[in-house]
Amino acid sequence: APSTRFMLELLRRLNPTESLLRATIIQHNEYIFALLCLLNTNMGAVSPPHNDLVATSSKQAHTLLHTLAAVHRKLSPCAQSRVLHCVYNSGALPISRDTPAFAAIVSVLVGGSADGQF
Repeated sequence: APSTRFMLELLRRLNPTESLLRATIIQHNEYIFALLCLLNTNMGAVSPPHNDLVATSSKQAHTLLHTLAAVHRKLSPCAQSRVLHCVYNSGALPISRDTPAFAAIVSVLVGGSADGQF
């Protein structure tokens, strides 16, 4: 079986989030949107880069955060609240809450920016 690190890197490169966020079902189902937020948090897909060699990754993360924010703004205030609650209280999934990715996602969900990235 392939290593977990290899599979995460492959998923990060082929991240389907952008395509899924363009689907109208995401705008009508906040739980799927919350799961996408959690997936990208765990993958570190929206983390700022650790060095200048990963400028492409930084641009992808920035674009993904903008797309997540745009979809989040289209949700009703009640749905936005449920998404935030789901992300904060996701006990069933291992969430990397101590990462910059979690901070970026939560910042988007509370209507702010991710450390000035917007």
